[in-house]
Amino acid sequence: MADNGGGTGGARRFGGYLITAIGGLIFATSGLCTVSVIGSTVINTVVSPNAMGMGSVIGVAMLFGGIPMAIGLALVAAGRSLLRSAPPPAPPEQSPPGYSPWTKNDPS
Repeated sequence: MADNGGGTGGARRFGGYLITAIGGLIFATSGLCTVSVIGSTVINTVVSPNAMGMGSVIGVAMLFGGIPMAIGLALVAAGRSLLRSAPPPAPPEQSPPGYSPWTKNDPS
């Protein structure tokens, strides 16, 4: 069997899908949280101009939400690269011409 750089194609493909899914979940959840914090801050500032400064809240939201979003995006990219480097699945083995599993195939 040829060495394809670590693991079989099926294992690399499964790992690629797993890492992509985990990264997507991290990216989506931290992104939704960050967007909701920034959105509520913008709405609160529009409704009540005397509220806390919008710049500081957005900066904190990007600090605590942006780092996990970057990690999730990096995991998605790593998973996709694993999927692209995985070899394609092998075609099914074909029987030699004239072979039938229902008859006795005696080579003599």
